[in-house]
Amino acid sequence: MVPLRRGGKVVRLGLLATLTLGLLLTGLAPLGVVAQDVTYQVVDAQGDSASAIDSRDFVAAGIIEETGSTIKVQIAIVALESITNPNDLPDLPQIEYEFYFTAGGSSYAAAAIIRVHGPLAATASYELRSVDASTTPPTETTLKAAQGGNYDLANNVVELTISKSDLNTPQEGDVATRTYGAVWFSTFTGAPTFAYTNRTLEDRGPDSGFGDDYVFLGEMQDRFEVTMSLTGPSLANATFETPAQFPFNVSNNGTAMEDLTFNYTLVTGTINDWKVSIAPPKLQVQPHESGRMVLSVRPSSNKVAAGSQLQLFVFANSASNNTTNSVKVTVQFSAGPAPVPPPKNPGKEVVGALVAYAPYILVLVAAVVGLVLVGRVRASRRARKEFDRSGAPAPPVVPPPPTVLGTAGKSQVVEFEDA
Repeated sequence: MVPLRRGGKVVRLGLLATLTLGLLLTGLAPLGVVAQDVTYQVVDAQGDSASAIDSRDFVAAGIIEETGSTIKVQIAIVALESITNPNDLPDLPQIEYEFYFTAGGSSYAAAAIIRVHGPLAATASYELRSVDASTTPPTETTLKAAQGGNYDLANNVVELTISKSDLNTPQEGDVATRTYGAVWFSTFTGAPTFAYTNRTLEDRGPDSGFGDDYVFLGEMQDRFEVTMSLTGPSLANATFETPAQFPFNVSNNGTAMEDLTFNYTLVTGTINDWKVSIAPPKLQVQPHESGRMVLSVRPSSNKVAAGSQLQLFVFANSASNNTTNSVKVTVQFSAGPAPVPPPKNPGKEVVGALVAYAPYILVLVAAVVGLVLVGRVRASRRARKEFDRSGAPAPPVVPPPPTVLGTAGKSQVVEFEDA
């Protein structure tokens, strides 16, 4: 990261920008520059820390963002440490990065406390302090833990999110004055104190006096500012096979996260002859971020003649009952009649119906078979009863012919004549 000073701003250039700068110096064409302009209230000269250590060299600080209920403070350093310097480990060091300001007659400090740590300052803590500037050095007392904090090693900044209610809720037009930043270095002392002592000032910015004032927006109601814009042409052709597509960029420049639902209204054309789809139909966008949406339109009826147009206004509604700007798009049909659907297969339909109704058919067959069996049993019983009532002799029983064993072990039939 290469921090550059520009008036009241600091431009932080990443590795790509550093390489680009080298290419420019050698006369080669740049690949592209990625830079972030941040307006700070305090900017300091570099290379003036007491220990000449980059992680203790203050660059800039200020309130860089405000919502209806919070402020975000950012403190820029020449180079943050990824891990504690091994040479400092015996002293269990602690570094404090602070931004000081006065609001509503009270003095405060937004402080990031970075104790001895491994990767990415996992032991860091973030807090809001009250400050008594009548002592040297100022006496600081913890008021509240910050709502959030970030140790951004890639950009060499630390960030704190402070609740405005902890600052007595500044209103629109209230001013934060007497701004400055500082880096403090302390070491841990064992028995009998067991505390961080020897707190020394590593760097102050500016070196004397104060930075710029900050005027509070005082937006206790979050501000809705979401805009939609096309990233392609507003006129596109569509066929039955290929829809017209309109990609949108959705930017949230407001102060709150927005849950958006996309919609459209008809300008000209017959909407029932067209199929309109939106992907995604809903989108959540954080403050100062953006998202993407694509509107697709194609004809769905053979009533649409070649050259016909459909015009729509596209917009988004938020969960907070706000509506974005509307963007007009035009779809033009550029093909012949709708394709003829493939012929139906009656046999396949019959088989499908049989499969679908198979359980009912089986029940019906079983019922019919049962009725037939019951009828036959009843008929047999009636016939037997009628026979018994007639008194007719029962038919003679003819015994089976006897058998005798022959001499050769074979069966022989003996026939009897009538007497």
